[in-house]
Order: sequence, then C-alpha cells, then structure tokens
Amino acid sequence: KIILVGNVGQAPDIQETGGGTTQRLSEAMAARVGMSAADGARSVVRSQLDIAAPARPTGHHALATVARTERTHEHTARQRFLVSGPLALLPTRDPHVVSIVWSQPPEHARQHLDLNDADFCKALTHASEGALGTVQAIGQRASFPIAQQLAADFHPQPGVALIGDAGRVLHPLAGLGVN
Repeated sequence: KIILVGNVGQAPDIQETGGGTTQRLSEAMAARVGMSAADGARSVVRSQLDIAAPARPTGHHALATVARTERTHEHTARQRFLVSGPLALLPTRDPHVVSIVWSQPPEHARQHLDLNDADFCKALTHASEGALGTVQAIGQRASFPIAQQLAADFHPQPGVALIGDAGRVLHPLAGLGVN
C-alpha cells in the first residue's frame, strides 16, 4: 500500500504491519522515483489522489464457475457470442476443466443459478454448442454485476500513472488481455 502525502521529508517512511507494507512517499519523491498504480478496480492510490472513476453498470451480470468437460480444451480459450451476451470457456491446468464466465442479463443469471447442477450442465453444453463435448460437472456458481470504470485522469501528477484496472475497468470478456 502506498500513500502519497504532502511532505514527509526526503526518505520514504516504510511501516511493516500484519496486513503488509505501507509506504508513505512525498509527492516530490513520487515524481523522482515514478510510480505506476496498478492496484485494481478499487485502487487505493486513485482514491488517495481523489481521482474520480465512476462505475457505469453494463446491465449484465457475470455468472462464473468451473466446469469439467468431455473433451480437452487444448489450452485454447473459446467464446460464444450469444444474443443474451458472451460466454467464455477459459482453459485451466487440468485439460478437462475450464473456467466459465457467462455475461447475461440479471434475470437470466438468476435462472441459471436456480437450476440444479444437471440442468445447468445441459444449458451450458447447449450454449457452448458442445465445443468441448458435454459438460459433465460444475463447481459452485456465483453471479455478480458487471460495471465499467474510467479514471478521470491517468497521469494525475508528475511521476504517477494509473494503469490496468486502476485506470480503466472493462467488461471481463472485452478486455482483450487488458484486465
């Protein structure tokens, strides 16, 4: 955690805590050293610098789970672009297990969460057009609203840059690796 403060002298003040390390840098030191804030969508650095990044809901929820499939994923990510939203099957280390992110309207996500496992496996097999054969089993399902954010300023002061999700949060299936 890095906190920028107005004037703490020439040397940074570093404190070890049970939750990690806190480093206080003066604005002058940050300008000399250079700092890239890549601390995520809930950026502490962006917040400390009072940079606005309002969340804009997309109107979709991401339904996430893992699935065991009949065929191997061959280390290949797959996406289906459905009318209701994109479905991603993302490879894991296990050749028969994929991470699932299925973007859909909240009411569809609720319906899919309410299905028993066997019916959800059938729905997922159908939605993926059987790209990896039948979905044989799934893990715990979760759903969360998808929002996008854009920081008002990516370079708020000399030597400081907001990068990654600290500067811009994209739809998880539209990030093209940016996330």
